[in-house]
Amino acid sequence: MKWYYLAGIAFITRIINILLTRTSFAPDEYYQSIEVAHQLVFGYGYETWEWRVGLRGYAHPLFFVPPLYLIKYFHLETFSINLIPYACMGMQSIAAMLMDISIYYLTLGIFKQRRIATFAFFSSILSYFVFYCAVRTFVNSLEACLTTFALTFFVYHYDQAFIALSALTCVIRPTSAVMFLPLFINRFFSLPFFWDAFCFLYASLQWFFISLPCSILMDSVLYGRLTFVIYEFLLFNVFQNRASLYGVNAWHWYFSQGLPVLLGTHLIPILIALCYAFLYRPKPFPFSFFFIALLTLIVYSFQAHKEFRFIYPLMPFFLPLCGFGLHLLSLHLPLFTLFMWCGIFLNIIAAVFFNVYHQAGGVAALSSIRSDIFSSSSSFSSSSTIHVHTWMPCHHTPGFAHLNFGVLSPSLLPVVSIRGLDCSPPPLNASSYYTSEESSFYLDPLAFVKHTYIHPSSASLPLPDYLVLYADLVDSVLPVLHSFNYELLSSHFHTFFPKALDDRMSSLVVVLKRSHID
Repeated sequence: MKWYYLAGIAFITRIINILLTRTSFAPDEYYQSIEVAHQLVFGYGYETWEWRVGLRGYAHPLFFVPPLYLIKYFHLETFSINLIPYACMGMQSIAAMLMDISIYYLTLGIFKQRRIATFAFFSSILSYFVFYCAVRTFVNSLEACLTTFALTFFVYHYDQAFIALSALTCVIRPTSAVMFLPLFINRFFSLPFFWDAFCFLYASLQWFFISLPCSILMDSVLYGRLTFVIYEFLLFNVFQNRASLYGVNAWHWYFSQGLPVLLGTHLIPILIALCYAFLYRPKPFPFSFFFIALLTLIVYSFQAHKEFRFIYPLMPFFLPLCGFGLHLLSLHLPLFTLFMWCGIFLNIIAAVFFNVYHQAGGVAALSSIRSDIFSSSSSFSSSSTIHVHTWMPCHHTPGFAHLNFGVLSPSLLPVVSIRGLDCSPPPLNASSYYTSEESSFYLDPLAFVKHTYIHPSSASLPLPDYLVLYADLVDSVLPVLHSFNYELLSSHFHTFFPKALDDRMSSLVVVLKRSHID
């Protein structure tokens, strides 16, 4: 295929991708990326505990600063209440579009056949999981794109570009080193001459000693203190294994659940490609890619806390195999066309379900609050503060980036404050009786609300003007809602199977508003 056909198909796909993405996947797509970028540009944002202890690096949030700065400079948020999240997804979609195109050239560089490369390209375009993650503002989404670019340069022996992109990927996501270290070893020992191997090693060390100090300098400047994020990240997640506080999975989870969900229907042609390769040993075939992906899954499995998105950057290792498997099926399967259309149909259904319906309530709730504040703006003074509180599991809604008011019309609009239940991990020296604010709330919601909001002490919080919570919880706090004149503003569908995801979740998210605002 010509490059402009690839670019056109990828561009249209990712534009549709942005327009259909109305759900949330996990809190990090907001609170570790665009919320931090929003704070850098607009001067305010929701700061989670990771950013208070120096556990996250600024390289990824800085990726979203340019579009937000343009919005601020030209006051573009007047054109759409959702412009800021869409602009950030648009920035990520550029990388996702280039990833789709790179998959084609990566596969072409491996197998030297355009037919296989075309199959791999459309495997990326039509993968429901790629569609689910590609334009989201996760660090893993950008990591997957950079990994694809690095692998493409690796295959074509552009070593300087490969090393530079590998270094950049490891800066934004230190665990990427698990994927790249075997590639570096493979390239070093495959070079035919000592001088070539020496030059490759020298360039690798050069980029290492450039990227690491630059990363430390950047983070230290933005944190306002000396900060070595890679050390803090490894200390918390690996050596102290405190990521397990946010969920523990079985050692085999990435193989028994993670990989099947990641690959979906693509798993069939990939297994066929691997079976054919081990039986007939075709050349060329990327055995090294398969073994590196397998090694990465094994290493990641040692961590107790596992998530689907953590292995999304492995897609460029598998999509060329999928292209090869589809090529084999097209040659030997009489009903190949029917097989293809069934796969396309299933992936489209899954993509629409996850992007439009599954976990849509939190995003819709914030949009309804923003719309209501705009429609009632004439009743506000610029000195008033609107309090929005979420009585939900930690970070189940977006933050300030979805409620941006800071530079739009300061003479008319109030200050908006957002507060969620705190779920910071306990200090290392905390007693066994330590309970987070989130846990205290769910132990006894009514008692928590009375103590936190109504108790006559200087530490009590003002009752919020807007409340966001799951519908099943309303009855638990009904006395407070009635006493302080809360009324239903809106309700939003969230998911079909809430209890399978979280016992504290329900099918509906409701927004309540205190009647005194109007």
